[in-house]
Amino acid sequence: MVGLDIYKFQFMIELLIAEGLFVVKLRRRRYFWARLVASLIVMFAAVALFPLRYNAFFSSLMFLTFFVLSIAAIGFCFHDTFWNIIFCSLAAYTVQHIAYLLYNILVNLITENIGNNIYYGNSDAPIDGPTMAICWIIYFACYIMVYVETYFLLTAMIPKNPDLQLGKSSLIVVCLLVVVADIVFNMVTVYNADADQTSFFLEQIYNLIICLLILWIQFQKLRQKAIMSDYDVIHKILDQEREQFKHLKENMNYINVKCHDLKHQLRAAYRDETVDLEKLKRAEQAIAIYQTVARTGNETLDIVLTDKLLYCGRNNVTITCIADGKSLSFMSEEDIYSLFGNALDNAVLAVEQLPEPYREVKLTVKSLGDVVSVRVENKFKGKLKFEDGLPVTTKGDKKYHGYGIMSMRMIAAKYNGKINIDVNEDNFVLNIVFVEPEENSDGGDK
Repeated sequence: MVGLDIYKFQFMIELLIAEGLFVVKLRRRRYFWARLVASLIVMFAAVALFPLRYNAFFSSLMFLTFFVLSIAAIGFCFHDTFWNIIFCSLAAYTVQHIAYLLYNILVNLITENIGNNIYYGNSDAPIDGPTMAICWIIYFACYIMVYVETYFLLTAMIPKNPDLQLGKSSLIVVCLLVVVADIVFNMVTVYNADADQTSFFLEQIYNLIICLLILWIQFQKLRQKAIMSDYDVIHKILDQEREQFKHLKENMNYINVKCHDLKHQLRAAYRDETVDLEKLKRAEQAIAIYQTVARTGNETLDIVLTDKLLYCGRNNVTITCIADGKSLSFMSEEDIYSLFGNALDNAVLAVEQLPEPYREVKLTVKSLGDVVSVRVENKFKGKLKFEDGLPVTTKGDKKYHGYGIMSMRMIAAKYNGKINIDVNEDNFVLNIVFVEPEENSDGGDK
């Protein structure tokens, strides 16, 4: 409970702490700590030298100046983009103002508008000891609660070395809202408050709602950007998988034709008494390996399974398959390849970490009426951590963390399907259920 001459220092401390909650994810410049100390000296010197005028315009200018100084200090201490710095600064100022408003609302409910009288002009207002103690308790409770919630709810949404550029127009709108709501609107409200405490209280509530809306806009735009970025990555992966499928299909067909020709040549060679029969048998066995072809009734699923069977044969992994491939006729070739390729790759990768007796992957595809179910089951080692319903990758390269399962989820949704993952001790089960649309039940173009 201090006058404006002291509160301006208190405000700067509150703002810097709020900004610290967001800039922790930014890239620091060399000699960071020396830069930070120099910035603090300059900022608090400016705060001390800034003159006081008890009116809405001058107070707004003062707080805006302090805010701009803090932005410059962040740019001096952190080697990051202008838009990242602006995003963090705007969010921080709004968080500080939310804590300030919450404190004022609670204090004014019990102290007859003492809070703003002390800050903005009437510093001689008498306050008894118990009332002052209550005000300080409310102050620390409000700021600690708001800042801690901010750290766990909002700071957690900002990745390391982030890209927070939401678009120039979006940030300009947010910037204007922050300046108007956090600075100008608040100053006008404070200096024009009349004796009607109810009206002043409602104006404070209204300002608080605006600030919460500003934060929602910022982080909703950030979340939308992250989703769009994920979808872009998934589409790139799907495009790559389509090209892989195209080449794999061509290679499989080429190998099958050559193996067929070689088998005829070997049969002819068997009739030649001068040929080494042992060599012919070894050659025939080698050809037989490449003729390990799955037969499910769906050519694309056969290609995927054949490719995985060849890989698993070289790595001592067993794939058990009971699949009605015809039930997948409503799906495109590329989607079948991506869906089953990702599902089997994840399962094979998991069992490769286990002893040989447990290296088994079970695939089941069956239909009942308009419902088609896909089940991939395997053992795994260790513990899985889930984020947003998806298991966190255990691969060393986390660049494409979770994108395999995310692409599977997107493909499933495309065909009115849902993915469910069930983990029971060391057993991992991926279930996908499709409800085939009635207009597609006749096997026509989907």
